[in-house]
Amino acid sequence: MNVTGKLTTNSTILAGNDITTSGKVAVTNDLTVGKSAFISGSLTATGELLINSAANIMSHSLYVGAGGAFTFGRHSSQYMRYVGNSSNTTGHLLEIGSANLAKDFELRFGVTGAGQQFNINSSGQLNFKTLNTGMSWATNNTVRSQLTTSGDFGIGVVNATPSGKLHVHQAITGNPVAALTTQSPSGDINQYTVQHSFVTNNNSQLVMGTFKVPTSGMIFLESKVMGILIQGTTASGGDCAAYVLRATYFNSGAGFQPNLIGTIQQDYTAENDTNGAWNSTYTQGAASSNLVNLVVQGTANDNINWFATTTYSVVRNSVVPALT
Repeated sequence: MNVTGKLTTNSTILAGNDITTSGKVAVTNDLTVGKSAFISGSLTATGELLINSAANIMSHSLYVGAGGAFTFGRHSSQYMRYVGNSSNTTGHLLEIGSANLAKDFELRFGVTGAGQQFNINSSGQLNFKTLNTGMSWATNNTVRSQLTTSGDFGIGVVNATPSGKLHVHQAITGNPVAALTTQSPSGDINQYTVQHSFVTNNNSQLVMGTFKVPTSGMIFLESKVMGILIQGTTASGGDCAAYVLRATYFNSGAGFQPNLIGTIQQDYTAENDTNGAWNSTYTQGAASSNLVNLVVQGTANDNINWFATTTYSVVRNSVVPALT
């Protein structure tokens, strides 16, 4: 069917092949097209609009030009519509709405009863319904975060099941697992949790992790350190140790060595090492490094695997408040 001008009918149009028109098509009842519809002007169908390919498969796209719009809905009070912007500079709008605010609407993905649903209800609540499989966020087909059907939430848990209600996984040793930060008028407050692992094979003090102290700032550290023998000649099977350390350092200026305030507290010590020489503590970094080191010490000819979880708080004055 080829129409050069306007096509208007109050009845039904059935076309087994293509409809091509450069004008307006207005149909009061149904418009059924077996193949494609090419319409340069506007298309208005009060009844049903059905366009199929020959194999009954949607093989074509719905294109709406700049400033155009299309609406799906049984009537004007309940609808889903797309509204384009004529200038293509301020974005476009996909809207789901109703004149009856008591009604709820759902935008669903997946098979009803077996897939995922995204829902905004009449109270303005945003809901993700995970019926069977839960939900996941992925990059490059690798799951990075997920919410399971039992309500367990994993952040950075890569292609694995979270092991708790909140499971945070850091793939790089020494990078923060968690960070809590607050900006205040008098200075920033920052708290971090990091984890380190390290292997020693001699009796020297070796740096396991480093922590930077900002200029005119201080740091308070608490480390839980564990060491376990892998293999060795002077230690025996079952050798292990654990320590809890605390310390505070202040950095008076850029390029200065942080100063220890008070003493390093080793509040907890549990050792089962044959030679009795294992240890862990904090040390000052180089004079111009602004660093504090977490160090461990094993024994010669023994391979010891060390693990540490450190939570530290850093504060720095940005404004000196007036004294009252």
